[in-house]
Amino acid sequence: MNNEEIMSLRKEIDSLDEDIIRALALRFTATEKVGIIKATQNFEAVDRSREAEQSHKYSVLANRHGVSVNLIQKIFRMVIDEVVVSHRATREDRLASIKNPGVGDGQS
Repeated sequence: MNNEEIMSLRKEIDSLDEDIIRALALRFTATEKVGIIKATQNFEAVDRSREAEQSHKYSVLANRHGVSVNLIQKIFRMVIDEVVVSHRATREDRLASIKNPGVGDGQS
């Protein structure tokens, strides 16, 4: 493999990395909307049954695409943990605004 091939492959990798980041941004936008709905409906931030279903699906997809199941599970665990933190913060913000209407919204 010569230097041109390496540079070409690195360019492809860089593009794929950008695609991953873009997909994560879209995913977090969607999960933020879910968090708002959960907070509005007073649902828990964590849905263990959904997480179990998704974990199984991630394993199937990892196997199908020849990627380490362990790696995919670790990646999605980090992503889900970040989503849960966001959902809990959204819920806490909502509860605080109910208890103290007008506080922090520039209307006091």
